Amino acid sequence: FEVDGRVPLIISYPGMQHRGEPVVSLAELVDIYPTLCELSGIPKPEHLQGDSLVRAMESPSLDLKNAAFSQWPKGRSEDVVIGYTIRHEVYRYTEWTERLTGEILARELYDLSIDPKENINVAGLPEKKELAAKLSTLLDGGRGWNAFRLK
Repeated sequence: FEVDGRVPLIISYPGMQHRGEPVVSLAELVDIYPTLCELSGIPKPEHLQGDSLVRAMESPSLDLKNAAFSQWPKGRSEDVVIGYTIRHEVYRYTEWTERLTGEILARELYDLSIDPKENINVAGLPEKKELAAKLSTLLDGGRGWNAFRLK
């Protein structure tokens, strides 16, 4: 997920003070439209999801978002199983659900600080039960493409 869920995002604008500096904050593609609205002085339409990244670009060490969401179809048919993922600080948590019923079929939890290639699923470990439950709650708040609010 970490490899597939990351895309280069390069934004440059006139007068940018920190040109060329990487930003540490998580970002989602749904944040591009609101960012462009703010940079161009256009009011953000109410129906938009996501939030402007201008504050992060003005302060590259500022961590604005504590989570980013993505959705993954499993197999050839999107009608069967969908994986909903939250990338939260150093963890990635995924729930594989039966699309029609919403039944959770499997869970994955990776600690990216010690397992950056996501090879060891720790979701089933007793000591990770509370963390998995918390991430599941956060994931449920982001499901359906509801943007997770900025800090």
